[in-house]
Amino acid sequence: MKKIIIILLISLTSLSTEKKIQRTPLEILTCLSEDKNLIKILKNLLNQLESKEYINTIKNFISNFNKIEKSIKKCIKKKEITLKNYNNLQKIELSNKEFLEIMSTGEKVKAGSKVHLKMIELSNEAMKITSEINSNYKTPQQIRKLMSKLISQELDDNFGLFPPFYTDCGKNIHIGKGVFINSGCKFQDQGGIYIGDNSLIGHNTVIATLNHDINPNYRADTIPKPVKIGKNVWIGSGVIILPGVTIGDNAVIGAGSIVTKDIPKDMIAVGNPAKVIKSIYD
Repeated sequence: MKKIIIILLISLTSLSTEKKIQRTPLEILTCLSEDKNLIKILKNLLNQLESKEYINTIKNFISNFNKIEKSIKKCIKKKEITLKNYNNLQKIELSNKEFLEIMSTGEKVKAGSKVHLKMIELSNEAMKITSEINSNYKTPQQIRKLMSKLISQELDDNFGLFPPFYTDCGKNIHIGKGVFINSGCKFQDQGGIYIGDNSLIGHNTVIATLNHDINPNYRADTIPKPVKIGKNVWIGSGVIILPGVTIGDNAVIGAGSIVTKDIPKDMIAVGNPAKVIKSIYD
């Protein structure tokens, strides 16, 4: 039944757009979800399909065609189109390199766009690899091999990780030499996470690199901002680091802190929000 609705939406997309410009069904559904009248229409369509009243379904659809088409046209005018049709959801022609280049611009990623769908593809790949890391015992060598596969970077023999470890992308994590990541860490790395040589990441550290649009009409859109951690940094247990933060070389972040702004090198910062309290040399 859902497939039938999607097919109808694809047909509407083709009829209500000019030339090769089209909206994806996902984008159309997002727009339609804001219209209570259309929600009611679609629910009625689904109910009729369930009761196998196919003729009435078609009649009802045709009678409400103009209303639905007008809403779709409004969706089309909102923003540039990124996908041609629903079938392309399964064939994302965007390489990892191209994806990372786009994310490095800091430009907003629209929900349902080609870049967003690439995020989903990489997330599924990351879940497969992290499930291997987190299941059963692995030797340090096995963990390094799996992490190297996850982030597409060869890690040195001094890299260490205590599982479990979680990430929803993996391909935008960049790790220096001699880094140690303790257990329970969660990296949201689409916007880029850079960890310098010999840095220590404490238990249950959360690093976020994506913000959502404040406007509820575009809340599913995301804005990437990298997190950069310098060399010889010590991140205490339970720290949360928010998008766009840079932590300077040798800095120490106290356990449980929430880092919302840049921390200069050689400084100790603690609290929520984290504030510099003194130099590491005091």
